[in-house]
Amino acid sequence: MEEVRENSLELEKFILGREEVLYNITQMGNSAEAAQFGQVGSPTQTTFSIILKEKGETDSLLSAIEEQKDVYPGAELTVAAASMMGGSSSEITVDVLGDSIEEIELAANKIKKALSGIEGVESVSTNLEEKKMVYSYEVRPEEANAQQVAQQLSLMLNRVPIGAIELQGEKTPVFVEPLLDPKQPDDLKDITILAHQGPKLISEAAKLQGKEEPTSLYHKDGVLYARVSGVVESGKISDIAAEMNTLLFAREDKGGLELPKGVEVAVGGASVQQSDDFTDLFITMAASVGIVFLIMVITFKTIRAPIAILFSLPLAAIGAILGLLVSRIAVDITALLGALMLIGIVVTNAIVLLDRVKQNERKMSIRESIVEAAAVRMRPILMTAVATICAMLPLLFKKAESGVLVSQSLAVVVIGGLAVATLLTLVVIPVVYELLHYKKSRKERQLKAEEADVKQES
Repeated sequence: MEEVRENSLELEKFILGREEVLYNITQMGNSAEAAQFGQVGSPTQTTFSIILKEKGETDSLLSAIEEQKDVYPGAELTVAAASMMGGSSSEITVDVLGDSIEEIELAANKIKKALSGIEGVESVSTNLEEKKMVYSYEVRPEEANAQQVAQQLSLMLNRVPIGAIELQGEKTPVFVEPLLDPKQPDDLKDITILAHQGPKLISEAAKLQGKEEPTSLYHKDGVLYARVSGVVESGKISDIAAEMNTLLFAREDKGGLELPKGVEVAVGGASVQQSDDFTDLFITMAASVGIVFLIMVITFKTIRAPIAILFSLPLAAIGAILGLLVSRIAVDITALLGALMLIGIVVTNAIVLLDRVKQNERKMSIRESIVEAAAVRMRPILMTAVATICAMLPLLFKKAESGVLVSQSLAVVVIGGLAVATLLTLVVIPVVYELLHYKKSRKERQLKAEEADVKQES
């Protein structure tokens, strides 16, 4: 602990010497407040919580701290961007549940090794890695009673509370210090206890056993489990989650891991949080489409035009997917926010086009109305699309910063979706609209053809 403390203070000086740092909070080991809520970690672990002067300096500070890894050989140094509201968003966890600690540890080590080989996973650890030597006595029943031996050892090795006294107006607990203070295993063999035949050394009545056990054991609903934790790149959570699910839940012939029978796994952390966020956004998108459709039905006083307008949304989806494939950017929460924005932007262009068509239908046929509207409204539709795309270009070429919500993926989705949707809207939406009025349009064309024949005959 003293070595960790000295090196932590050295690293703290380095952090405070950086120009980007505004404040730094250093926490080493455990605190009484955290222990009250069951948050007990390693006593040789130090956490630095750094607040920067400027948000854009995150990556430079992360790189500078990562370069300090070689200064502390034998230590594990993990650096990640975090939020003061929810901590680091780039940690995934896998809980391994089972009845046997040996099987759980075997499965946890397999999972740890497999996750370490996934691209984008920076570090993986388990709560079973840190172990301590635990000594126990196997009491021979013919020599002594195990319960009585345990009670005697408890009094000799532990502090015993005997009451409280009042000092300066406050109650102060009083303890009897332990009688023994063993420093090595042999000291545990020379303890005198009261056995069936009278006082004797504990080594004559019990066998001393030493075994390495994890320093921390977790239980979930009364079931023992181990936790595998991994720090991952925030921009690759989707890809990592997909590969991780294949390893954990697929059959062996499909690339899954062979885990001991009776062992179950549960995934948590950033991947589950991202999945929940995706679900919420998909629900929001569905609600947005429903509200837009309802408003258009009320405004146009027909259901066909709104249906034709909604056909622009799949066109936007095609462009957004192509943009992500070309840029090789993983789908994240920011990309879905861009998709949510597209619903309003793309639908507006289709509304501008079909509103003109509806106006022209009062004095023209459907096909003539569509041709005239496409020619007249092409310029404003292209202008709004180009203006929106140009507004997104700075975000597209901006360097990605860790911990920043709005990133390049939003620009890629909006630019790709809007570009493709704008071009196809001028072609697909008119075709869909005429197909929805197929009988009326065909009748108008037939009447026009008959009128043309009559004129030609006359």
